[in-house]
Amino acid sequence: MVAEMSGACQAGEAQAERIRPLEAQLKESEDHRSRAELARQEEARSSQDQLSSTQEALLRSEQNSEDAKSSYERRIDDLECQALTVKSLSKEARLELEIQSVDRFKRSPAYDALLLREFQRGMVSTREFFNQKNRATDRARTNWSLSIKKHVDTSLESLRVQMREWRAYCRSKGKTPHPMHLEVPTAESFSTFYACEKAGINNERPDLGPVQGTDYSA
Repeated sequence: MVAEMSGACQAGEAQAERIRPLEAQLKESEDHRSRAELARQEEARSSQDQLSSTQEALLRSEQNSEDAKSSYERRIDDLECQALTVKSLSKEARLELEIQSVDRFKRSPAYDALLLREFQRGMVSTREFFNQKNRATDRARTNWSLSIKKHVDTSLESLRVQMREWRAYCRSKGKTPHPMHLEVPTAESFSTFYACEKAGINNERPDLGPVQGTDYSA
């Protein structure tokens, strides 16, 4: 009886010895499976976080794109309005500048110089006409030439006096003389001036320049 019990114990121990490695292997396999499952869960969580951040970035990018588009459209509208405003103002300003330009020119020595050139051209043409038609004697043609020369010399001296008066006037007023000797308005500018002269566009009192007989050199 005792021998049978001893044999049974030994058999149980032998069986336990055989089962123990299997249990350790099973436990190790379960641990490995658990670690793999945790790694998969962590990877899935990381992928989900990355997907969420990517979606948020896309949403922000779309929002920024919409904002940029709206801002660009508003900028285009503003520029169009500014262009229309500038175009309207530039037309009025150009008209005003043309009027002021012609007004300055008519009150400058250059205007007299222009009239003198036209007078001289007309007189020369008339002299050529008399020469071609034999309508004047040599004495008459000589007197004609002398009168033209005398008139031109007198006018040039008058122009020099006017220019000196203008320079003195500008110095006394602290102004810069306008280069009237180079400014000759076009026929269109003259037409604009004469058309608007009576309309009262220039509200300011025009600067008539130096008063004849006034000494501005002091």
